[in-house]
Amino acid sequence: MSHLRSLVLLLLPFSLAHAASSLDGFVPLSETPSAITDVELASWSSEIPAQGVVALGESVHGSEPFLKLQARLIRYLVENRGFRVVIWENALHRSRELQTYLSSCRSRMSVPPIDTLYMPTQADIEFFSWACAFNLAHPGDPIVFRGMDIWDRPWSHFSDLIALNAELGLGASVTLDDAKRVCPIVGADNWTATRPTFAKLNTDKQFLPAADFLTCLERLNEFDRQLRDLINRSVVSPYAKKRAYSGRLNVSTLIGWLKYYDIVRTSSANAWNERDQAQARNIKFILEQESVTKAVLIAHTSHTSHGRSDADWWGLGLGAIQSGVHYLETIQGIPVKNYALTGYEVSGTQGEFLKPTAPDSLDLYLHDQGVRAGYVPSSAAFLSRYSKWWFQNENVAGPFENGVYVTLADHFDGYFFFDTSLLGLKAEPWRDIWKP
Repeated sequence: MSHLRSLVLLLLPFSLAHAASSLDGFVPLSETPSAITDVELASWSSEIPAQGVVALGESVHGSEPFLKLQARLIRYLVENRGFRVVIWENALHRSRELQTYLSSCRSRMSVPPIDTLYMPTQADIEFFSWACAFNLAHPGDPIVFRGMDIWDRPWSHFSDLIALNAELGLGASVTLDDAKRVCPIVGADNWTATRPTFAKLNTDKQFLPAADFLTCLERLNEFDRQLRDLINRSVVSPYAKKRAYSGRLNVSTLIGWLKYYDIVRTSSANAWNERDQAQARNIKFILEQESVTKAVLIAHTSHTSHGRSDADWWGLGLGAIQSGVHYLETIQGIPVKNYALTGYEVSGTQGEFLKPTAPDSLDLYLHDQGVRAGYVPSSAAFLSRYSKWWFQNENVAGPFENGVYVTLADHFDGYFFFDTSLLGLKAEPWRDIWKP
């Protein structure tokens, strides 16, 4: 027995050292997001710069722990780091209701209109109710909510351009009249009226005549240049400048929508890239319109990756698509710190993921180490055991189920992990995403 005890004591330091090295650099967190303390977030917070975008990418929409962790991180950034603008993967116009709601919270509390979000759940109510209470307590320094995606009614964006031309006295009626003549859909006033155009698009695979579509884009860009020139005038009122940015956001969103549908039937990857380039433009315009140099961005991981090396997002081919964050950094010049939310057993409003089986799965590895929740900086020493890791991405089932292989540091600055992140709180009714 004494020999056995001596052997155990001899091996114990080795076991403890092995366990530590297996997760060297890992930061454990409470598995209840609301209970995570500022002290637990200190390591992560030290990475956040004074300026730029902090992107929180979720690997599935509507998963309760993910949503509650996002809420906790946003609260930290608002209360401790002075962030006030929150930009969501949500369409520009349909986000106006939540934007107005949070603005009204400066004088009264009310119920958030979360049906304007993509696939909302009751967990969303919790966050927006907190944000409303914050604005009530800080009416002179409120949280601002903005959407940056393209899935709106395109004719509403064009109607805004016509109204802005008159309001700002831009004298661009001829340009806009020509755009209305050649731009698809913009003359409609409901989705039923668009059916003939979509039926033709299904046959032609692109907007035809192609020359007319190019003229459409040229006219929209001409109007955008007039808005840009107004913003850059040496003397311009703050109100006119803000309204001109609204116009640029309308143009950017409309171009993104039109180019997506012009391309998607021949190249899903290129269409995706047009959408994400529009997201990047819109984020830049929102920052400038709100006169801020930092914001929080909430979107799917595939929209928030740095994209510094190739990955096969959505099974469209290695390096086929890039993210809004990639374009925001490389084209718009906005610095981004980004963090992916991932997990082992995951479900959300889009269904239940298959559990990972890849031997080099980050999620499976952390699960096998007994981790319940925590933060993995991309510099964590234990990540060096593989050059690429698999992690959750909501793909269709593949050789290793729902995921994507990435060089972790090339795509995200860190990864927040939950062993279990399920739908939990029930999904709320939501509006049509593609044709709101």
